[in-house]
Amino acid sequence: MILQPIAENAIKHAIATQEQGGSITISVSHFANDLMIEVVDNGPGAEIVDGNLYRENGVGLVNTRERLQALYKNNHSLIVANNNPSGVKVSICMPFELSLFSETQ
Repeated sequence: MILQPIAENAIKHAIATQEQGGSITISVSHFANDLMIEVVDNGPGAEIVDGNLYRENGVGLVNTRERLQALYKNNHSLIVANNNPSGVKVSICMPFELSLFSETQ
């Protein structure tokens, strides 16, 4: 549920606004004890104020930040930046956790 509002924002505000469409790239990497997730679009970019997309009534990033805070307290980051040459990049860093599931019969 962390990626859903970010991908939805990229579709709604970047890809859908372009007549020729566009692309969204999602990358995930593991470094030390952290998991880095990046969602990058090649849309027209956006106005970014204090690390947030400037949109009236926007709730996607607010909800994502709240989820991250609830799950990881202050052990996470969410950074929004303009992508070069165009578009927006959202980078999320959170603790890397492995969950082992065992089957019971």
